[in-house]
Amino acid sequence: MDKLAKPNANANGSPADTPPVNNPNVDFHGASIVTESGKEIPITEQMLQKTFIALINAWEKSRRMRQPS
Repeated sequence: MDKLAKPNANANGSPADTPPVNNPNVDFHGASIVTESGKEIPITEQMLQKTFIALINAWEKSRRMRQPS
């Protein structure tokens, strides 16, 4: 069986995909979308609300279409 590769580590020994511990310069309290070019776009509450409304509307429309006339 193959051995699992150890993840890359930051200078403080934390895995590379997690922010360094006790670093005052790290302010990550949310999420972001990363584009193909590597640009990070923060996900805002407004974006989530707009998406949830669109999903609810689509669900309600499909539900109305399935109901017998």
